[in-house]
Order: sequence, then C-alpha cells, then structure tokens
Amino acid sequence: MRAAATLDECWDVIVQVSAELDFAQVQMHAGQKEYQRTLKPIDASVCWSFHLPLSDSEYIAFRRAVGADFEFSAAGPFFDLIRKSLQTNLAGVPQRSQPALEQFMSAYLS
Repeated sequence: MRAAATLDECWDVIVQVSAELDFAQVQMHAGQKEYQRTLKPIDASVCWSFHLPLSDSEYIAFRRAVGADFEFSAAGPFFDLIRKSLQTNLAGVPQRSQPALEQFMSAYLS
C-alpha cells in the first residue's frame, strides 16, 4: 500500500485485501474520484458497515454480512494503514467542493 504511487494503485490494493478479509463491498470517495466494488453478493438489509473518514468530504466504507466471522486483530491494522496511506496520497489531490449543507454541518459541528 505504501508503494502505491497513485490513487488507482491504492484502490487496487484495498480491493485485494478487502476480499482477503472477506468484506462483501468496498466504496471510496477520494479526491474527485469515486470507486465501488462488490466482492460478493450481499443483502444490504442484513449487513454492517464500517465508515472510515479520510477528510471532511472523503471516506472509505466497507460492508460485510451480519454474522460473518470478523477478526478485528487483522482488520484494525489494515484500516489504520489505509487511513494513513490515503491521507498522505490525497495531500496533493484536488478536493471536491463540499455542498453547502455539508459545509454548514462541518462548521456547526466543529
């Protein structure tokens, strides 16, 4: 992940590791790009998700079936590595403009 030179290369690594950790879906909004990959069929009404903010307007989210075994000891360091690597890679990427309501809420909650 640290060797990835572009956002697309980071995404490829994220998808590969997400599949190995048995996530059903992964989605990312970063810079001006949006990515989404379904790794296995999932019923959205019977799943849980993990939302990892990268900035005020960027995030990566993972979905997984309820009841599926989950080993946080493996996923925790993965989430930490993603956040650190993407925040570093996104430092030079142009940001999307925030919609007015998002800007208001961000300022209000700060």
